[in-house]
Amino acid sequence: MRKLYIIFATGLILSSCNWLDVPPPASVSEQELFKTQEGFQEAVNGIYNSAAHYDLYGGVFSIEMLDAMMQNYAYNASNGQYAKTMDFDFGDGNTRMRFNMVWNKAYSTIANCNLILRNIDSKREEGIFVDGIDDIVEGEARAMRAYVHFDMLRLCVPLDDNGGNNAGRSAIPYVTEYTKDLTPISKASEVIGMIIEDLDMAKELLAEWDPILSSEYQVGYPIHNISTNSTPEQTIRIDGVLLPDFLRNRRHHMNYYAVCGALARVHLWNATAYGVQSSFAEAAANAGEVIDSRKFKWTNNNNLQPADMKTLDRVMYTELVFAFYMENENQIEHLRTNFNNTTNGYYVKRTALNEIYENNRGDIRSRVWFMDDPDNFGSCRILKYLRNSEELGNQHPLVSPAIRLSEMYYILAECQKSGQDLGEQAGDPWATIDIVRDERGLSPLTRGSDDLFKEDLLKEYRKEMFAEGQAFLNYKRLQASFSRQEPYFEFDPSRTGTGNPDGIYEPHVSDGAYSWLPTDETNNRIN
Repeated sequence: MRKLYIIFATGLILSSCNWLDVPPPASVSEQELFKTQEGFQEAVNGIYNSAAHYDLYGGVFSIEMLDAMMQNYAYNASNGQYAKTMDFDFGDGNTRMRFNMVWNKAYSTIANCNLILRNIDSKREEGIFVDGIDDIVEGEARAMRAYVHFDMLRLCVPLDDNGGNNAGRSAIPYVTEYTKDLTPISKASEVIGMIIEDLDMAKELLAEWDPILSSEYQVGYPIHNISTNSTPEQTIRIDGVLLPDFLRNRRHHMNYYAVCGALARVHLWNATAYGVQSSFAEAAANAGEVIDSRKFKWTNNNNLQPADMKTLDRVMYTELVFAFYMENENQIEHLRTNFNNTTNGYYVKRTALNEIYENNRGDIRSRVWFMDDPDNFGSCRILKYLRNSEELGNQHPLVSPAIRLSEMYYILAECQKSGQDLGEQAGDPWATIDIVRDERGLSPLTRGSDDLFKEDLLKEYRKEMFAEGQAFLNYKRLQASFSRQEPYFEFDPSRTGTGNPDGIYEPHVSDGAYSWLPTDETNNRIN
């Protein structure tokens, strides 16, 4: 990693970039925005601002909709906004509305990436960038373009147990131009190829300049933490020089290790869903690179259950390889209202929680993320995104987790179980999962069959990534069934996609539950 970035100017504006949605307002022309390095940096911040919007990673996609489909939430009659979604009724107006919200915000975010990429080469030639910033800007824009496309691929395209069928399916448009013209839909294999190409390029660009690669860059909390006595990530110095604003808090951007994590996730999908066996080695190598960096630390128990609430860390912030920054009052209030309320909000039944966490109250996650509601017997509030008051203060900003250290262990374990040659990343897959379990206060897994391994692995995803969206997508990837919570709406087993009346959802392509393209897209598409 080259270190010329230490001479960059400080004091860059980091305000929220609501104006960078598509199309740009007339008051901020494309030509004006991209005249300076600072304009490009503002545009990059605009990508994350768009992605962290409630319609995408700040709410509907990551926190609400996918976990509703995962049957993680319970609802009562007065709050049935996701009831039909839980029932896999994709003809329901509210369900389709939310899928459309996700799709539109996703492609709006992709357009922001493409706007940057359209302008960067010419401005690089003009010499407006200090060494390295241009590569970081391009790397992050390419990485985010790939990251969002991949989630639309995972969400919208059906799977069955035949990798060749899955790879050849008509999938989604992979948009690489800033244009209002429709981009043709590509096959799934073509889309994932373009995703990998963008991520590989991003990794190469960031490898030169990303400060997170420096041994002096310590992952921690933005402010000093008594429990860990770590240097605040906000005030890291490299070679004695304070990092400029744009290069601080790298885990709120698609940093080098976040790109590795995304590549691990994408290659695992390519191997298991599309049958490309060589991708197991690529997934293992990228997951292993994150793990072997030793950058990301398991959260200290003194932060999970602290004596001083000022140091509380429910989201396990130090373990996050990448997360979307959501520190605005509207999102804080929305999450407070909806997750701290078992009358009109999202919550979980104690019986369902016991099933998910296998009746193990020793699991630190079940103790930190949930609380029995004293006013509603048998129901539990979800505390994962609950914030302290402003007066008390918080150890870290509100974020939506995107890539966790634990997921890298899960990916590596699955690759190790594949039987493929993984080189130095080979090992005992059960022991790899047990590393995470040990951090969560659990005993080692009992070794068994391949089916048992798959079942145990998915259980760990569900425990670890509650209210983050990733569990459902991995159950889909492995075509696995899962239990329903006791519904508060009428359960109609004859409805398309509802599964079996005994309360177990069985995913099949014919259900339509894993096959979806938004009405906004299909209504305007002729190809």
